[in-house]
Amino acid sequence: MHLARRIVVIWAIDALALWLLASVIPGLELRGWIWAFWAVAAIGLFNALVRPFLLIVMLPFTVLSLGLLSLALNAFIVVLADLALPGFHVQDFIAALWTVLGIALINTIVTGLLSINDDESFYRNVILRFARRTPDAEPSREVGMVILEIDGLSMPALQTALGEGYMPALSRWIENGRMRVTEWNCGLPSQTSSSQAGILYGRSFGIPAFRWYEKSDNRLMISNRPWTASEIHRRLSDGTGLLAAGGTSLTNLVSGDATNAVMTMSSLLNGASTVRQRTNSYFLFFLNPYSFSRTFVLMVWEILREVGQRTRGWFRRPRAPHTRGGSFPFLRAAANVFLRDLNLYLLIEDMLQGTPVIYSTFLGYDVVAHHAGPLNPDSLRTLKHFDEGLEALERAAIRSSRPYEFVLLSDHGQSPGATFRQRYSITLDELVERALDGRETVVSPPADDEGWAHLNALFSQVIQDESPAGRTARRVLRRRTHDGYVELRPSDELPIEPGAEVVVCASGNLGLVYFTDTAHRLTFEELVVRYPRLFNRLVGHPGIGFVMTHSDIHGAIVIGRHGTHYLHSGRVNGLDPLEPFGEDAPEQLRRLDSFPNVGDLLINSMFVPETGEVAAFEDLVGSHGGLGGDQTRSFIIYPADWQSPEERIPGPEGIHHLLRGWLQDARPEQVPVSQKEGRVPEPAGHPGADGHR
Repeated sequence: MHLARRIVVIWAIDALALWLLASVIPGLELRGWIWAFWAVAAIGLFNALVRPFLLIVMLPFTVLSLGLLSLALNAFIVVLADLALPGFHVQDFIAALWTVLGIALINTIVTGLLSINDDESFYRNVILRFARRTPDAEPSREVGMVILEIDGLSMPALQTALGEGYMPALSRWIENGRMRVTEWNCGLPSQTSSSQAGILYGRSFGIPAFRWYEKSDNRLMISNRPWTASEIHRRLSDGTGLLAAGGTSLTNLVSGDATNAVMTMSSLLNGASTVRQRTNSYFLFFLNPYSFSRTFVLMVWEILREVGQRTRGWFRRPRAPHTRGGSFPFLRAAANVFLRDLNLYLLIEDMLQGTPVIYSTFLGYDVVAHHAGPLNPDSLRTLKHFDEGLEALERAAIRSSRPYEFVLLSDHGQSPGATFRQRYSITLDELVERALDGRETVVSPPADDEGWAHLNALFSQVIQDESPAGRTARRVLRRRTHDGYVELRPSDELPIEPGAEVVVCASGNLGLVYFTDTAHRLTFEELVVRYPRLFNRLVGHPGIGFVMTHSDIHGAIVIGRHGTHYLHSGRVNGLDPLEPFGEDAPEQLRRLDSFPNVGDLLINSMFVPETGEVAAFEDLVGSHGGLGGDQTRSFIIYPADWQSPEERIPGPEGIHHLLRGWLQDARPEQVPVSQKEGRVPEPAGHPGADGHR
């Protein structure tokens, strides 16, 4: 009855929309209001009968166009309805296309006002059942776990979103005592690959930043590239990751040893049969005409909203710093609408199949906050759509074959502030080059927007499928495919130029500097002999908070403008350069100094404790990667009746042990125990963990 009522309401809304559109769209005619109901019914019937057969033929091109071809199919269905009904007429295909968009727009507005969600609509149910490749899961009393990572959302930003009404569903869960919130510190580096590896594998040794350089083989490592992500997986996995017992990884950087992985960077190039089979699941996402039309309308609205926000920013006084231009409006729409809806679709499918543990990353907030700022209302507004998705997942849990509990967490936060270049009209690599008196050739890999990587992952997964759709996609995208990975834009993973002697890798407000003419990590003493004015020029710049280097005599040392902190002894000469960065800063830097692939120099930007601002070395006004502000302040939200951590959570590895404990409580005999628990592994092919030659 609930489903029947929903269908009747949607039918009435669509009929009303069609009746209104007949008065504004040239070439659309109705002989009376009753024909609006018959037309909507005919369109729905033809969609159910004809559309699946059309999509079987045109599916590859529908996916490659991110569903735009689906709109053309919808318009074709409208033309078929015109042929079948004497009281309904569309003059041409363009009028039919405007009709489809108009119905989707009005439907989205009205259903939003009436709080009607289509996630349990008739089409969605049919598609999910049709998409299943295995028999219905047997009912189970064992509790499943759905872990949702909100990329880049700090604890303070979460509190702001809850307090200002952006996340009403989550707020209710917390206020009625169902869920509990705990803050934790993600540590250094404060970025996704390190945190996610720690959460899913229980260790993150050897990941010094989002971007780094490995002297051993002259290789640039970028975390959201499949080659780097698969190498991280190879170094850290022992086959017993958090998702090893039949779990699913959705839209992550690393898989956590999941049995099934979709749009997961570390699994894109391994050719696993489970990955290829799962590709069919999101081919079927495009079968739902209502769902995709709604998604398309919301994407257009998101682009218009971004253009409007950017335009208003130009007229504000004082003008706020921003980096909102180029392809960002499209990337924002793709991340915050298309990929979010696709992610929810796949999550619901997994839950209906009874998958025991699922880990999925939602990146919409992080993408917008990078360019608008972490506490900007435009960034927080993205969480409203995520919150609506929580309600859809909650309804799916009721219909699944096992009970499910939800865990929400963030991998890191973001710190605001005008960029280094905006503040000082110079980039970090230019500053390093000046500090070296121009004696060395300095290069820095360009920082591409992270949103492209997720779209690349989507298309890379599409071409792996062995169906006719996958083979067609491979032919169409062959010029954009390199080693099995589709790159829609030119890659920033360029080989280091032969003449380059210094490589500067920027990750938010953290910079790593490598001198490539030596295979070992240069010491403080060697650098002073080579470049006597290097350190004074770096720490003398107002945009630099501190520089870390390694001394043969003193071990790791941190140099600031007015003092030096000797990390191994704890001795401080002058003013402590780490004092503004918190009591955890020395321990975090000691750990990073032990990595064999950390830079010869580690540079952290300035930090203003009063405002929480940093100066990113990338063109991001909301950034993370280093120390300073909210970028290290993460959170975890979990059922209130689960055992709480007895003490402060020690970074991502602590989150891993917490999650593993909860999983073992629910399924004690099915959670594999890691053979590497309690020790930190060394990356394969690298020297010992003490960081010395």
